[in-house]
Amino acid sequence: MINLTRPLARQVRAVFRHALGVSPRGPFPAVSLRADQHGLTIRSKSGMAAIERSVPGEYPADEVLVPGELLVDCEGRSDQVVSIERQADGDLIATWQDTNVPVMMRYSPPDAAELGDFPAPPESMVDNPASLLTALRDASETAEPASIRFALDHLELCGDSGTLSATDSRQVLVRCGRSPTEPPPPTEGLQETRETLRSSVSAGSETRAERFPWQGKVLVPRSTLYGNKELQPTAVSIAKTEDWLAIRIGPWLYQVKLGQELLSAAGGGRKEREGLAGPILAHKTLAPAGQAGAGAGPRS
Repeated sequence: MINLTRPLARQVRAVFRHALGVSPRGPFPAVSLRADQHGLTIRSKSGMAAIERSVPGEYPADEVLVPGELLVDCEGRSDQVVSIERQADGDLIATWQDTNVPVMMRYSPPDAAELGDFPAPPESMVDNPASLLTALRDASETAEPASIRFALDHLELCGDSGTLSATDSRQVLVRCGRSPTEPPPPTEGLQETRETLRSSVSAGSETRAERFPWQGKVLVPRSTLYGNKELQPTAVSIAKTEDWLAIRIGPWLYQVKLGQELLSAAGGGRKEREGLAGPILAHKTLAPAGQAGAGAGPRS
């Protein structure tokens, strides 16, 4: 038996929908729940992304694969427990209380092949400030949704310069960070006041905050996940494997497939040399969240 609360089911369903690009009215993918002495891990996967939520604690060891609609059915705001138990015939029984009314639902378990293998996370990740989440949100809003032209629905992250870029061919967002080997900017003696913060942004110390621990450029699909209100501002860590970009946001681990074929298609060409900003004759380099320059940035 595996237990989780109704607010946790609601939170997981909302975040997973954005992470996996699930339509609000479309079918929800299968969800894996694994409990042990280290905690509860809830995860799901699509062809292009994988997402998991870790819940600390000590649980009786068990693992079940449930249909996504189970989370939709049992989610709620009251802090009540949902119990999921596998039956002798293989079906799943979920029980909970809804306004003091007992609810019991039976579900057929999904095929394990529906999820397939989850990508192995990187062995180590590089910590970044919470502002990276805001930068990814702004870049995703700038990129063209579901574009079939080049890489306009992708974000470009350059490890050598720490630069994050996105464009829809009409406007471009370029956010500067710093290379993995560059030390953080000095902070000794800085006053934490609004005026001092403005000065540090102008001097470039704040604009060079993010670090990407790889060489060269990677392309990843835009996502509405980064602007989801369920993700509280927190420290973010990032890394990549051969095929996946991994971003840890508090208790969430989001992995998205790299657009390697897009970079390969541009091999030796103008786009590989100039990046996503290549087709744009003029662009504005943006400061961190709240300091975006005029004439560029996400559409309203």
